[in-house]
Amino acid sequence: MGDDKDCITPKTRSRDPKNSKRKGAGTRKPSRKKKGASKEQEQESTQTSKKGQTKPRKKEKKKKDGKQASIDETEMKGISGLSTLSVTSAPATPIVTTPPVITQKTIENPAIVSKKGISPTQAGDKFNHALAKSWLDKADYSKAKSDYDHIQSLTVNVEKECKKWLANKKRNKSEDYPALDSTLVKTDDYVNISKIDGVHSRSILMGQLPLKDSEEAFWKTVFEKRTIQIYICVNDETIDFFPNKAEDYVTYGTMWINNRYVEEDKKKEVTHYKIEVLPQGCSNSIICRISVMRKWAFEGVPEKLSRVIKETIELDSYLKTAPSDETALILSPHGCGRSGFFLALSVAIHKMENDIEPCFADIVKTICKQRPKAGGSLIQFAGLYTAMFHYIKASRLLE
Repeated sequence: MGDDKDCITPKTRSRDPKNSKRKGAGTRKPSRKKKGASKEQEQESTQTSKKGQTKPRKKEKKKKDGKQASIDETEMKGISGLSTLSVTSAPATPIVTTPPVITQKTIENPAIVSKKGISPTQAGDKFNHALAKSWLDKADYSKAKSDYDHIQSLTVNVEKECKKWLANKKRNKSEDYPALDSTLVKTDDYVNISKIDGVHSRSILMGQLPLKDSEEAFWKTVFEKRTIQIYICVNDETIDFFPNKAEDYVTYGTMWINNRYVEEDKKKEVTHYKIEVLPQGCSNSIICRISVMRKWAFEGVPEKLSRVIKETIELDSYLKTAPSDETALILSPHGCGRSGFFLALSVAIHKMENDIEPCFADIVKTICKQRPKAGGSLIQFAGLYTAMFHYIKASRLLE
């Protein structure tokens, strides 16, 4: 899984020069500048002098190159200044970096969308225009803000509903992100990972990055639950619960962890690993595919949105074809805001590709009822709408 190469190239036009000859002349004499001839015609004649081939005019190429503009994902950095999510009838305008103005018109200008990051097979064979328009018509910032406030009002009785979490404070990264007893994965040892039901096509796991001295319990859970696909959402945090170099291995208690493969993109935004997990005394190991997405700040949105969208689509593809005894896991430092964003976006794209109109309020609310505070910040909740616009634009262009 490497970076997709940008396959958009400008089309060039060429036309045969008019090779006029004087009457009675057997061969063509060096051309003179004709009276009234334009500089452009003279340049064309000069370009065709070698091998009779016409080269594309520089002016034309420059003009067309100017039309190639990919999505500037620094627009996501200014999401905190997002003033509206409502659909308007304003004419199409080029994307600005901050604040991102979301309108129906912005998805109808193919010149501002790049194919880089999302392939046609990932975006779906057919795109439901009517469904996308229906979703766009309902996108409104004031309602999104109201939905977010309602989700934040959900309360949890920590003393009664989070007893296991309270009893294992040393294995929790923070006291501000409780985990419900009812959704914690059932294992012999405590791990801060919750099982989320009723949002995706099947159950999925979501939790915090394992702390030091809890790696053995974490990898036992991964092996027992056959967690084949793992997604990690971080900024610049250190990932040290598995070896980062290919062919390195480490042992955590009874668990042997071996790095089989590493692939990193040029910008070091997403790194893919294949990690072999083998318990002591067991002859059959499992291979986990781990995707580490970086440059994703706490309570913020990912800097490289297209890469995260690509990973959410790959998660959906995996869940469609994986055996029933396998599952996927989404991790972030606290197992809430960033991992909640990733799961919610994956669910919304899954629904859109299955002709079901997604509702972020319902999706995030369902996740939060099983993993408190998974709704993250207002910036993250609003960022889900911007991410869906990005996906819709790319999908329409790739039809």
